[in-house]
Amino acid sequence: MIQIIDRCRKYFYDVLEVNASISEFKEINQFNIPFVILDNYLLYNLKLFEKNFILLIPKRENEFTPASYYKQIKIVKHHSNLEVILMKSWIDSFNRKRLIGYKIPFIVPGTQMYLPSLMIDLREHFTSIKATNEIYSPATQSLFLYMITHNERDAYNVDKFQTISGYSRATIRRSIIEFENNGIGDIVKNRKNKILTISENIHSLWKQNINKLRNPIIKEIWLSHLPQNQMFPEAGLSALSQYTMISPLRNETFAVWKNEWNILSQNNSVKKLIEPEKTENNIILQIWSYSPTLWSTKQMVDKYSLYLSLRENKDARIEQALEEMLNEVLNGYWNRKV
Repeated sequence: MIQIIDRCRKYFYDVLEVNASISEFKEINQFNIPFVILDNYLLYNLKLFEKNFILLIPKRENEFTPASYYKQIKIVKHHSNLEVILMKSWIDSFNRKRLIGYKIPFIVPGTQMYLPSLMIDLREHFTSIKATNEIYSPATQSLFLYMITHNERDAYNVDKFQTISGYSRATIRRSIIEFENNGIGDIVKNRKNKILTISENIHSLWKQNINKLRNPIIKEIWLSHLPQNQMFPEAGLSALSQYTMISPLRNETFAVWKNEWNILSQNNSVKKLIEPEKTENNIILQIWSYSPTLWSTKQMVDKYSLYLSLRENKDARIEQALEEMLNEVLNGYWNRKV
């Protein structure tokens, strides 16, 4: 059984370039999992893309039909309130089609991965389960903002996106699937690669996608001062005051990518800078879901992300400044203060 777990971890890393966390499921009593399930399956916790699942591994091969798997997975899901994924070392093609027909998530390490909730259907290559995302993933939003920031009538593939962003190939493939499912640009297949071309102008792209773009801020923390030898781009009203004529707050505001902050915050000297409450002398540090420095050309966050981070602010002066900034950038002009 350890072998299939190890193969599963390797499969996730090989095709998605993620380190999946798989551990023994110890909440059996807590969730009152029925004996009929425990008698026939081994249960494991799986954490993938910050989401928790239960891996259900049959103790004996070829004992149940897809219809039986469907019923038993439904029982586990009911008791645990978690999505359940069937994992087997082998499934014949006929039963794989039947499992997909029942929309049963399953993994055959090294062969196939069908996870509809994550829009993943991997066989010999990537294909997508057609679905329109309500909100773009952070990486997809970041790549989208690159395209409208640079306004290039160019072709994009995995290699080009990786060069300009540093994202993993698996992350970029998922983003291209999101672009395809949401009708962004024209996508053609060239052998095993998908090539994205943009023909629409930035006004149209922005207008069509504005409701699918997220506020990049995950949370804000307050620091007594910036960590030594660290340069963060200005954000919030600090950046807006540079782009427009609005007055800044007394508190300077900066932004950092969550991945960078997760590393920095482990340093004891940085931990000591964190303040429990906001005061007029604190520095505000915004933790972002994507890197605020990828597309910014100055020591400030890019204008589109800045707009998204402040658009819910109801202060009339801020609303007016944001609209002025957005109109200028959409029309191809840069504020004279930049």
